[in-house]
Amino acid sequence: MTDARPGSSQVGKDLIGTWILVGKPGEVGEAPAVGGRLKSITGTHWSVTQADPETGATIFHHGGTYALKGNEYAETVEDANENSAELLKKTFKFTVKIEGDTLTQTGIGNPWTEVWKRAKTDSAKPKKSDASTLQGKWRGNEIGGKSTGAASLFVEGSSFEFHGGDTNEWYKAAFSVYDTSPKQLVVKITDCPFPEYVGRTSYAIFQLQDGALTITGNEPGNPAAPSGFDAAGARKLVFKKE
Repeated sequence: MTDARPGSSQVGKDLIGTWILVGKPGEVGEAPAVGGRLKSITGTHWSVTQADPETGATIFHHGGTYALKGNEYAETVEDANENSAELLKKTFKFTVKIEGDTLTQTGIGNPWTEVWKRAKTDSAKPKKSDASTLQGKWRGNEIGGKSTGAASLFVEGSSFEFHGGDTNEWYKAAFSVYDTSPKQLVVKITDCPFPEYVGRTSYAIFQLQDGALTITGNEPGNPAAPSGFDAAGARKLVFKKE
């Protein structure tokens, strides 16, 4: 593939642009309001960048050159920050498929099988929204979950504490609300019994209708928001205010 000219085929032309990560095959979500993982591809180079949704600080950035032959795509990492420096000088192979504004990248011998959407250039950045309707104590249940016990949610200001039906599961987090449709919650886990989740971001959507608060959220670390309230791979909870 070293002699392939990336921009000489239709696939090569279609790859050019900026993409945002929305999940993996079978679990495709929506672009997050902030903090999305962006991939930029030119006729010869590529780069991936993700920033902290609250501070804007770069979490990781790496990039380099690529080669394309048919739908076989190979990226060589030539620059990286300290969080992804272990990728330097390595080449990773994929197959790629582009359908409309969707890019599916399937890893060959690596775990990066991902779905990306072409980033929109004609829409305004979502704004932070008021969280006053979420304040207070809520009690409810997870829909379709393994635990049958009651869950609770206490929201105060821009932080909350959640306890699941399983008494061993709880989370403390800071959050922001964004004026998307449906509205998104961007959640930063500050404390929980699972060390791998502390400091990670989770994206959720919610609606408040007829006194019921419905929240559907993805696992912390998943870079996409759920595609709907019954999205595959997401957790759905319904609460009533106490």
